[in-house]
Amino acid sequence: ITVLCFTTSAQDWKTIRSADYTPLGFVFGGNGWRPGNKQFAVNPFDNSVWFAWDNYVHGFDSQGAYFKFDDSNVPVFDGNTNVSTILEIGFASNSVFAVDRFIGLMRFDGLNWTIISVTDEG
Repeated sequence: ITVLCFTTSAQDWKTIRSADYTPLGFVFGGNGWRPGNKQFAVNPFDNSVWFAWDNYVHGFDSQGAYFKFDDSNVPVFDGNTNVSTILEIGFASNSVFAVDRFIGLMRFDGLNWTIISVTDEG
């Protein structure tokens, strides 16, 4: 007796109009993001898309739902762009990291943002 099992998986694609999110920083002054900009990243562990702009992080989770973290919902983010400027986003299997020019290294564990290391380049 031979039993064959096959599984397939398909990826769903979603079209997102940048005009719907322009006020939130996807395109700012017509410049948008360019290749090599460390303020844009795709999480290789879950394919979520992350953007950083001044003092907030936003993007789309792996299901396509929009999210935004800023000083209104994340206490460690400062509302003043002279005090907070996110420079880079990175990933581990269960965490998202953001480097802020004035605050330091921050970690998102899926529920909360915490400051891991404080720095001040200002």
